[in-house]
Formats: sequence, structure tokens, C-alpha cells
Amino acid sequence: MDANTTIKLRDDGRIINRAAYVVLGVTIDGYKDILGIWIGDNESSKFWLGVLNDLKNRGVQDVLIFLLC
Repeated sequence: MDANTTIKLRDDGRIINRAAYVVLGVTIDGYKDILGIWIGDNESSKFWLGVLNDLKNRGVQDVLIFLLC
């Protein structure tokens, strides 16, 4: 299983492949919720910092474990 899904996007009349990263949150009670989907050119520390800042701005207060499969 990959950590991302490759999707095809149209950009200036041509088709390009991009990675879509889906972030899933699970509460202590076991409830699951998709926190967001981000599309990135490459996986870098700057990209993940943006994802984490978005999650913080959306109200995520505490994280026990991050897992990338």
C-alpha cells in the first residue's frame, strides 16, 4: 500500500501526474475522519510543514502518532 495516490491533472493543456496525500485522523474513541487531501509535486520538508500548519489552523490540537505507509 502506498502513502499517496497518483492522480492525473490537466495543466496548460497537457496531462501531468501528481501525488495526492490523504490525511486520516483517528480519535481515542476510534472515530475516523479525513482531515484533508493535499496535492504535491514532491515530498519535501517544506511540503509537510505546510500540511502540518494547515492541520493546526483547522483545529488539530494533539497528535499521538504520525504514520506514513
